Amino acid sequence: MMLMLGLVLLLVATSNVATESADVIRGNRAAKVIPDQNRTLRAFATIEAPYITLKSDWEELGRVGNDKYEGYIVDLMDLIRLETGLHYEIEHQNMSHGYKNSTTGKWAGLIAELIEERADLVVGGLTITAEREKVVDFTAPFMNIGIGILLRKPDRRSSTAWKLVLLPFSAEVWLYTAAAFLATAVTIALLTRITSRTQDKLDRQTRTPRSVRLAKGLLCFFSLVVVIFYTASLGSFLSAIQTDGFVLPIDSAEDLSKQTQIKYGCYQGGATYSFFKNSVIPIYKQMWHAMNQDSTNFVVRGQHGVERVLEGQYAYLMESPSLEYAVNRDCRLMQVGGLLDAKNFGIATQQGDDLRDRISIAILKLLEIGELHMLKDKWWRKKDGVNCLRNLTPAPRSIPDGVHIANFVLVLSFLLVGLVFSCVVGAVEVCRDREKQVQDSRRLRQSNSIEL
Repeated sequence: MMLMLGLVLLLVATSNVATESADVIRGNRAAKVIPDQNRTLRAFATIEAPYITLKSDWEELGRVGNDKYEGYIVDLMDLIRLETGLHYEIEHQNMSHGYKNSTTGKWAGLIAELIEERADLVVGGLTITAEREKVVDFTAPFMNIGIGILLRKPDRRSSTAWKLVLLPFSAEVWLYTAAAFLATAVTIALLTRITSRTQDKLDRQTRTPRSVRLAKGLLCFFSLVVVIFYTASLGSFLSAIQTDGFVLPIDSAEDLSKQTQIKYGCYQGGATYSFFKNSVIPIYKQMWHAMNQDSTNFVVRGQHGVERVLEGQYAYLMESPSLEYAVNRDCRLMQVGGLLDAKNFGIATQQGDDLRDRISIAILKLLEIGELHMLKDKWWRKKDGVNCLRNLTPAPRSIPDGVHIANFVLVLSFLLVGLVFSCVVGAVEVCRDREKQVQDSRRLRQSNSIEL
């Protein structure tokens, strides 16, 4: 009986302990969630349109906290707050998004603030990269991006008539063509002079030497070929000129790397900077080397790069969303060529923080229902009613390749062989005329001797 009673008491005690343990577990879980919902997350960002900017009247009306900011990211964070219940406060910092110092191995910028736990989130146009992923966590991407080339549209006066006249032929072709015409003219003059000395007076008046006729025929043939080549090449140039009356000096990253007149650069310490720095593609390595020749090619703020493009003779390599925004807001700007790579924007959190999963789920939901598409359309196309893309005409094409010397080698070779053959014919004619003069002189002497 006592044994039975002991077993019953033991079972009751065990049940109580289990119930208390379950309550503790539930309490701990609640304690982990409630502070996240009640605390205000510190979201660090840089001022960069259209992601985050200060409202024009924030000082005048004394706006504080999130109320003084506006932009795509501000609206995105509000949508995330409605989905997750998380509260945040944006704090803009005058620093780059973040890069690793290759010498010290330490991080700088907003990523460093996150690593050192002075920030809970880093928001804005922050590119997800493998190097950053090693030290922080990223949410699901909220925008797909790539690297594009921002360039100022050429002015009308940049395509003057004399430039269009010269563009169909490369400099080498113009040089060799001029030399060929000169050589042909000199050959004709020499053949005319030399053969005329050995011709009879009557022949000089009535007959043109075959060598001279041959050289003149070669000149006419060469002139016809030059005109045909020039007309065809000029047609392609004229078709490249749009209603704005200009053609582009470059059309791709390869064109940019082959010239030195237009300088180019990117945001220092950003993902584009790292892309060119670490690229193994020969063209991009060449571009990185060219950019490093002058430290002023790099900018510390995206807006500075856009301003340099507007000044002229500078191309800015930047993320496609920011490029699209700049082109849409200022009709003097344009994108050149396609995108150089494919990456994504995301929100950075501290490593191991469960905020990443909660925010990622919210972002995926917003993507699925089309909220992020409408949000981008609002800030890129509808804000302030400015939209250079609304009545966008086809982008001007780049300057077509003119006729190069490789296309002219066969024609020049034919002309050279023809001129040499004309000289040979001229030499034969001179020898024949001299022989004829000798025979005529001999007959004249014999006739004189007979008369005597």
